[in-house]
Amino acid sequence: MYIDKHGYPRVSYRGKPEKIHRLIWRMHHGAIPPGYEIHHKNEDKLDWRIENLELVSKIEHRKRHAGVMLNDAGQLVKRCARCGKIKPVDGGYYRHPKAAEGYVRPYCKECHVRSVVESEQRVRAGSRKPRIKAWRDWLNDLTPEHFDGSVGDDLARAIAAQPARTRRILRTMFVEQKTMQAAADDVGISVGQASRIVNRAVSEIDEALT
Repeated sequence: MYIDKHGYPRVSYRGKPEKIHRLIWRMHHGAIPPGYEIHHKNEDKLDWRIENLELVSKIEHRKRHAGVMLNDAGQLVKRCARCGKIKPVDGGYYRHPKAAEGYVRPYCKECHVRSVVESEQRVRAGSRKPRIKAWRDWLNDLTPEHFDGSVGDDLARAIAAQPARTRRILRTMFVEQKTMQAAADDVGISVGQASRIVNRAVSEIDEALT
């Protein structure tokens, strides 16, 4: 037996390395169905007793390890890693369009915004270029809710203050995850013009949020 780099104990089974907890499960219940994984109920990877193992979907497994749980009302909730408050997954946390299904950010919406603002403030003393980059990185986390009026946070209000064409460019690039060329074509301007519009908007959002 040996411990792999992820902390799982393995043994050689029929000439191949096999995770012990998966082997134990198969001995009791047969083959593991496609799309499912074996979860340690007590989160102890060295405890492979069958009563400590359960079959869960890959998505559910990812949620378990992200700290997602069901409350008494049957709602998926998660404790924010920053403020410690338990908030609903739907509505309380931002979802990145490219994130794996089941992934939930460690910070709630309010703490995510606060952490990004603090990060930007730390680089404020530097040149304009890194400041713009910091905000572009953050804008990659934008969701449709910031543009349709369904949220009222400071970021949504700062975006609402921008001209309609600017909002359209930001949405195309940072929500729909398309290129600046695609955003420029969408509103009928050059890439250079779109770049200047984005840089100006990012600076104005910067000022509005600090």
